[in-house]
Formats: sequence, C-alpha cells, structure tokens
Amino acid sequence: MDRYPPIPPELPPEPEGYNPDYFANRRYELRLIRRKVDEGLTKQPIIEPLVHIWGIRGMGKSWLMRHLDALYRFKPDEATVSILVDFSKSQFSHWVPSTITDLLQAVVDDIRIQLPEGKLQDVAQSELSAFQSELEEIGQDSKRTPTHLSETFVALICQLSRAVVPLLLFDTTEILDEDDFFWLESHLIEPIVRTDRVVVVVAGRKEIPRWREFGARQRL
Repeated sequence: MDRYPPIPPELPPEPEGYNPDYFANRRYELRLIRRKVDEGLTKQPIIEPLVHIWGIRGMGKSWLMRHLDALYRFKPDEATVSILVDFSKSQFSHWVPSTITDLLQAVVDDIRIQLPEGKLQDVAQSELSAFQSELEEIGQDSKRTPTHLSETFVALICQLSRAVVPLLLFDTTEILDEDDFFWLESHLIEPIVRTDRVVVVVAGRKEIPRWREFGARQRL
C-alpha cells in the first residue's frame, strides 16, 4: 500500500509588526512602568526598578516593549530617555568583544539622537569622554576586553540619570545563550539596577527564578 508523506506541521505565523494604532490592553504593565518613571522624575529612589516580562511566543511582549520605547523617548515636556535593544536584530556574544562594543556604542548613539544638542555633554561630559577613550583603546589593543567599557557605560548612565530618567528595554533575551545572558546580567543589568535610578525592562520567553530573590532584596 502506498504511503503518503507525513504532513509537515504548520509553522506559527510571524507576529505582526508593532502598530501604535492597534495597541491595546496591558494597562497593568503600563501603570507599573509609569509609577516607576514618576518615582525617578521626583528624584526619589525607584522601587524595584527591574521589570521582567516573560511568556510564550506571540503574547505581545515585543509590542509592549516597542510601545514603551515610543512612550518614553525624549520629549521636551518629559525628562525621559528610552533605549530599546532587540537581540533578535543584533549580534551579541561576550566571546566576541566587537559585538559588545557595538551594542554599547549603539545605545550611546541613540541617547545622543534623543537629547537636545549639548544636553548629554552638559550632564555627563567626563563620563562620555571616558567612554569614548575606552572605546578607542579597545579598538587599538586587541588584548583589551570590553569589561572596563561596560563599567564606564554604567557610570555614564548613572550620571545621565541625574538629568533624565533612562529606560533600558532588553527584548528577545531568550536567544542569548546562558553565558552571554550572564555577562549581560552581571556587567550591565545588575550594576545599573542597583543605582535605583534607571528603569530596566527585560523581556523573553523564559522565567528567571533567581530574579525573585533579587526582587526580594530590592524590597528589603
């Protein structure tokens, strides 16, 4: 008896691109972020500045991240700066130093685009100069690692938070392997979160149980 070839399983459709006209719901998440931004705008420590959004594919995580990015990009009437990093659209590996420097440089370039001319230099001139100097040194010396660059980047973001409330949005983190995510967590996320002056939102498909303990320490 002839056998028919197995029917291949249907692939789930690609999620539609973000459209602000069709964005709906997510009131709880939007209020949560809004409260943290307001705390930062009053120059008070932000309570639990780390927000973790996780769930299955297609539930709207990326739409929410893009909506937050659109809401909080710098506007003259509100002192916020939003940076969206989508790891599905960028190469990142802590084993390849150039991918780290490219990521950090892209973030700084986006901040420069958002802030009025001279404002970034006015509030963080020394940190910005240190960042650029470290970047040049890494490019000239192949033996140097971007670890110190991440430290000067954190110092730059911390200084910037004296003038505006920065929001760092890390999307599709599930594509990072365990070592790459650990580098991101230990060198960028954790030191920035500990300042209590920057809102950090991390979205991915996997829950990170150990962050529950970190949240408990924040509340204490």
